[in-house]
Amino acid sequence: MSIRVDIDTLRLLTEIGRSGSLSAAARENGVSQQAVSARMASLEREIGITLLHRTPQGTSLTEAGVLVTEWALPLLEAAARFTWAATTLRSTASTSLRIASSLTIAEHLAPDWIVALRTADTALRIELIALNSATVAESVRAGKVDIGFIETPDIPDDLAFTNFATDELIVVVGATHPWANRRSGVTVAELASTPALSRERGSGTRLAFERALTEAGHPPVDPAAELSTAGAIRSTAAAGQAPAVLSIFGGSRAARHRRPPTGEPARAEDRAAPDRDLARRPRDLRGPASSRCPRGPLIDADQNKTGRWARGR
Repeated sequence: MSIRVDIDTLRLLTEIGRSGSLSAAARENGVSQQAVSARMASLEREIGITLLHRTPQGTSLTEAGVLVTEWALPLLEAAARFTWAATTLRSTASTSLRIASSLTIAEHLAPDWIVALRTADTALRIELIALNSATVAESVRAGKVDIGFIETPDIPDDLAFTNFATDELIVVVGATHPWANRRSGVTVAELASTPALSRERGSGTRLAFERALTEAGHPPVDPAAELSTAGAIRSTAAAGQAPAVLSIFGGSRAARHRRPPTGEPARAEDRAAPDRDLARRPRDLRGPASSRCPRGPLIDADQNKTGRWARGR
């Protein structure tokens, strides 16, 4: 049996998973809520499974819906590349900017940047590809993009970079999870020994979390599941099956439990960050990553230690 699904409908489904709302997905795509609802109903009939939980409080993905959005992502990325390539053939004389960005930055920071760039230069063509941090760095090295934005504790030593912002990691669980109403918090050891929902390897969020636990003396166990987007992790965590650690940008809407982990009184060297809670441990966001970045300081190091270009090697 063949299944016919159009790209716009899949894009709407992933947006619903990200926002948890039909109306938000409608606003994001410039269509009516009724149109979104009709498309989702048609998609469910075509596939033959229920993809959405619909309640007065909002809309979330079913387990099958999470899987479908995961499968849809490569198709959407391929469609975006095709659209960009076709547009390039049609308007080769126009100015273009190819950007690769980690998913958190692409979802929560890049949209405002793109609006500002387009406002400043209406002829500018912008291509934004959302990837994990490791793949962003690879794309810059290969010359596939002009600039990259990443979030990782591993600094590429062969690319020029500057820190431009600081992110935080938070623990989130669903309302029915045993941790949801605890008053005592979660210990670092408990967090490390509990299988959590995680991004794939190469994700800066995952690397920062695993390294923080390891530095605290509690290497984490294998994840409960590996999902490629924060939206899929939020939806799965909301079902109450497992905790998740997300960027504060991507996790704040889903956070039901955000008390930082607490540990038994420990020596400073036993904790990941003696002066900070592990669940709110800052991590630098780095960009642009480019082998062609200018050398030398952007901001005096004495004023802002994260505002420097690194020398390419």
